[in-house]
Amino acid sequence: MLDGDLDGDLRADMGADESNPLHLVIQGASVAGGTLTIELAGPPGFAALLAIGAPGARFVPGVGTLFLNLSGSLRTPWPAAPSSTPVLVPGGISGLFHVQALLFGGGVFVPSNYVPLRF
Repeated sequence: MLDGDLDGDLRADMGADESNPLHLVIQGASVAGGTLTIELAGPPGFAALLAIGAPGARFVPGVGTLFLNLSGSLRTPWPAAPSSTPVLVPGGISGLFHVQALLFGGGVFVPSNYVPLRF
């Protein structure tokens, strides 16, 4: 379920990522000491949250589908879209994680696509 035009009316997702108004891109090396650049492309004027956690899928009414396990996930405020933020990868991380952003404000909640990262 997505709110592609940000009018607060969720519609069934037809599988076309390009119809989502918020797009997450992560570039760089997912290795200890590497730098990842996290880019959010979307409408300005909304607050943003970035989440990283184990893979999962959970439909949240009024928001859409989150593709990570919320239990044990890291959620942090993030620079609003459009933004590009470099992040240093710390040591001691291994495994597969999903990263997803969420825009919110004015009663609107918009999840991004998710990006899988293997460390």
